[in-house]
Amino acid sequence: MASIPPNPPTQNSANNITEEYRILHKVAQILQATGELKGMLQDVLQAITSFEELKVENKAGLFLADEDKKVLRLFTTFGKFSEEFLENEKEVPFGDCLCGRVAESGQILMSESCFTDPRHERQYDDMTAHGHYIVPLKTSEKLVGVMFLYTNTNPVWYQHSQEVLLSIGGLIANTIERKRIDAELKVFKNHLEDQVKQRTTELRESRRTLETLISNLPGMMYRSLNDKAWTMLYVSDGCESLTGYPASDLMNQKVTYNEIIHPDDRAAVWDAVQEALKECRAYKITYRIQDLFGNEKIVWEQGRGVYSDSGELLTLEGFITNITDRHKMEEELKASHEKLRNLSNRLQSIREKEKSRIARQVHDELGQSLTALKMDILHLEKNLPSNPADMHNQFQSMEKIIDNTIQSVQRIAMELRPPILDAFGLCEAIAWQAGEYNKKLGIHFDLNCLQEHVDLEKDLETTLFRIFQETLTNIVRHAEASRVQVSLNRVNEHLVFEIEDNGKGIKDEHIENSNSLGLIGIQERVHPWDGQVQFEGSPEKGTKVTVKIPLMQK
Repeated sequence: MASIPPNPPTQNSANNITEEYRILHKVAQILQATGELKGMLQDVLQAITSFEELKVENKAGLFLADEDKKVLRLFTTFGKFSEEFLENEKEVPFGDCLCGRVAESGQILMSESCFTDPRHERQYDDMTAHGHYIVPLKTSEKLVGVMFLYTNTNPVWYQHSQEVLLSIGGLIANTIERKRIDAELKVFKNHLEDQVKQRTTELRESRRTLETLISNLPGMMYRSLNDKAWTMLYVSDGCESLTGYPASDLMNQKVTYNEIIHPDDRAAVWDAVQEALKECRAYKITYRIQDLFGNEKIVWEQGRGVYSDSGELLTLEGFITNITDRHKMEEELKASHEKLRNLSNRLQSIREKEKSRIARQVHDELGQSLTALKMDILHLEKNLPSNPADMHNQFQSMEKIIDNTIQSVQRIAMELRPPILDAFGLCEAIAWQAGEYNKKLGIHFDLNCLQEHVDLEKDLETTLFRIFQETLTNIVRHAEASRVQVSLNRVNEHLVFEIEDNGKGIKDEHIENSNSLGLIGIQERVHPWDGQVQFEGSPEKGTKVTVKIPLMQK
C-alpha cells in the first residue's frame, strides 16, 4: 500500500507541462460543448485515460454524491466492467471503501494495489491487480461526486499529478452542477410556461365572460376621472341604451357625462361623490339624466374610488342603471298606499262618528222608551181593580226584563262610545276601562296618566283610547297577565303612551307576522299623527307597547 508522497519526484520537462495543458484544455473543451451529460463525462474519462503520464488503464468511472443520505451512486463508467461490479457498486456509503472515504474526507487518494490496500474493502472474483486514483469532484461550495481511475499497480506521482486531477475534478463538478441547474431551470421554465399558458387561457376566458356579463347588464359600467366633467376612461356598451350616445363619444370627449346629467342635479351629484370619497366609502346616488333624444330618465349609480398604494385617488369605478320605470311604479305604489291609508283613516273617523251617533240613540231613545215602558207597567200594576197574585208575579218579571234590557243598552252604548271620553277626556276613559277589566277579569292596573296638562285633539284622544282597548284585547287573548302598567306622559316634544304587562311575552316572529292584524292596526292608527309604535317582548317577562307621537302636528 502507498500513500500520497509528501515530496513527489520531479518531472519538469517541457513535454510534460505541454501535455498537462493539452489534457486540461481538451477536458475543458469537452465539458463546454453542448450535449447529454453522461456522454460528455464518458468522453472526459476517455481523454483522461489517454494521458500517459498518469499511467491510467482504460477503466474509469464517476459517482454522484447524495449529501442528504450520505451515499455515492454510480453514474457512468468507461471501459469494461463486470456485471457483478456494476450491480454491487450502484450505491456506496460515505466512508466505505476507497471512493466512500474520499467522499467523506474530500481529499484526493491513491491506492497501490487493490489486493494489498486494506481500504479497498470491495473485491470481486474476476478482479485483477490494479491501483487507483480517487479524485473528489468539488465545486467551491460542496462535494458533487467522486471519480475513480484504474492504474497499474504501484502508480507513481509525478510533479503535477494531483493538481491536474483536482483541476479536472473541479471542471467536472462545475459541469455537473451547471447541467443540474440547467435541468432544474428547464423544468421550472417549462412549469412556468405551462402556468403562464394556463393562466393566460383562464384570464382570456375570464375576460370573455366578464365582457359578456358587462354587455348584458341593464346599465353602464364606467371608469372615470374625479373631475367636474366626469371624464370617462372606460365605458361599457350599455352606455348607448342608457344615454343614446355610443361609448366612444364619451371616451373621446365628444360629450361629457356631466352634460348628460340633468342641470338641476349636477351639483348634488358632485357633492355626494366628494362626500363619499372624503369618508373613503362607496357612493350611491339617484338622479336624473337627459339622453341624446331629450328624454328625461331617473338613474341609480353606485361606485367607489380606486386608490394607489400610497393612498392617492386614481380613478372612480362604478355602475349606472335606468330606474325610471321602477321609480314611477314606486311613486304610484306610494300614492296608492297613501290613498288607502287616507281611506282607512276616513272610514275610521266615520266609524267613530257612527258609533257616537248609535250610542246616543241607543242610550237616549231606546233607554228613554224602556224607562217609559217600565213606568207604564208600574202604573198599570197599581191601578188594576183587582190584583191577583199571578199577575203581580208577571208584572215583576216584566220589570226585571226591562231593568236588564236597560243595563244592556247602557253597556252597549258605553262600548260603542264611552260618554266619559267626550265628557272628561282620555285619562278618565282609560281609568274607567281599566276598572271594567279589573271587575270582570281581576287584572290589576297601575295608572300614571298626564301629570301635566296637555291639550289633545278629540280625534287623537279617540285614537289613543282605541289603541289602549286593542292592547287590552291582546293581553286578555294571549298574555295571561295579572298586572298591567299604563303611563301617558309628555317627554320633550313627544307624547309617550306605554302599556306593559307581566304576561308570557310576545315573540319576534309574531311582531313581524303580516297576519298580526291587531298590531298592524295599532301601527296604522298612529300614522296620521306621524307616530311611531314599538313592540318589545321577552319570554315570561311580558310585553311592552310604546307609542310616540309628536306634539307639533302637521
